[in-house]
Amino acid sequence: MSNQTPATKRSAILVVLASTLINGFGQVSYKFGAMQLFETALYQNYFILAGILLYLISGILMIYALGRGELSVLYPFVSVGFIWVSLFAVYFFQETIGFTNWVGILSIAQVEMQLPP
Repeated sequence: MSNQTPATKRSAILVVLASTLINGFGQVSYKFGAMQLFETALYQNYFILAGILLYLISGILMIYALGRGELSVLYPFVSVGFIWVSLFAVYFFQETIGFTNWVGILSIAQVEMQLPP
């Protein structure tokens, strides 16, 4: 067994981005589930269960991507999840993105655009 990680492929980066998107939907599902937390038994709260499933899928995709690229290249793309969740919060829950959050979103976007390859 080799400790060498293969050079990161663009497809691995796309899989990580898909993983962050799915993870973001998991957060939305958790939020919907949390809003019903005291109305429904936990095992009957389909939003919580869907969130767990989405996290599982996200984790599997991340593991798949990590097998095809370098951790130091792929992991910074996880920060894109902050962007997804912020935008989902506006869309699904009519939350407001404040100035500080916009600065964070733009900073993440700028850094991600500069990362290889």
